[in-house]
Amino acid sequence: MVKIRHWTLPNGFKAHVSENDLKLVEEDLSEDLQQGEVLLESVYLSVDPYMRIHGDPIGPHKTMFGEACLKVIKTRNGEFPLGTLVLTNSGWRSHYLSKDGKDLRSIPYDLGSLSPSVSLGVLGMPGLTAYFGLRILEPKAGEICVVNGAAGAVGSLVGHLAKQQGLTVIGFAGSDEKCNWLTNDLKFDYAFNYKKISLEDAFKKAAPKGVDVFFDNVGGDFFHEMVTKHMAPHGRVSICGSISNYNDTEKHKCISYS
Repeated sequence: MVKIRHWTLPNGFKAHVSENDLKLVEEDLSEDLQQGEVLLESVYLSVDPYMRIHGDPIGPHKTMFGEACLKVIKTRNGEFPLGTLVLTNSGWRSHYLSKDGKDLRSIPYDLGSLSPSVSLGVLGMPGLTAYFGLRILEPKAGEICVVNGAAGAVGSLVGHLAKQQGLTVIGFAGSDEKCNWLTNDLKFDYAFNYKKISLEDAFKKAAPKGVDVFFDNVGGDFFHEMVTKHMAPHGRVSICGSISNYNDTEKHKCISYS
């Protein structure tokens, strides 16, 4: 028998996330596999902001949902030999039993010396979100790009990709440590701690003529001020997330810009 541990979400999240929202459950799973079955052990689990508001718990125990990178530890399925690394939406659990392998996706590239965690990060959903979210803005060399939530998985990649394309990149994050990382390691042109400086003062320094490309991960007041005061003519906005509102208990009224 294999002892499985999984985090469950019995009652969902309410307002601010608390450790009391989650419950650790253990159960035993037989290692006597049937033909076609695959037993896997989790290597990495995804933890992303969207999981705060989207998705449904899995199975009778209401296991916390999410994508995971797992390794095959026992198999009776020829498509998935021992040691194979796969991706699947098995949620937050230590082990997972696939009945036929149809819900498993082998990692299609050679990781080399890279950590398998990149399959859930830069080579996974966050990387695709950053790449295509920036691409639809049709960024051009010499333009000014602003990204908030800039030290996160998506925001940091957006800024990195924009720099590669010759844009001036301005990031906003919530601590001096994060801002130093953005400018020193990721080579953002500017990084501002939004807790210490207003958008108006930041853009007087970094973008006095307005912003051409805005990748929004935050929503709320940041988004409203950006689109009403700081976008340049023909500026483009990619609305990706609204992390400033995920803990709200009341709905906000829409603001008309017409």
